[in-house]
Amino acid sequence: MDDIWDYIVAELQNPVAAGKVIDRIMETVDALESFPSQAPPFPPPTRTGISATWSAAAT
Repeated sequence: MDDIWDYIVAELQNPVAAGKVIDRIMETVDALESFPSQAPPFPPPTRTGISATWSAAAT
């Protein structure tokens, strides 16, 4: 969170936006604690997909 804040303040020169972004992230995290099923689960990573992508990129 600190890195997000620092980036927005330093690179974008917008501390107001940084505060809003951090507040929004925290609100979303708090909501997920109460209602975890409101966010879709991520599919588990497949080793085959990663290996195939890496092999293609390495050649």
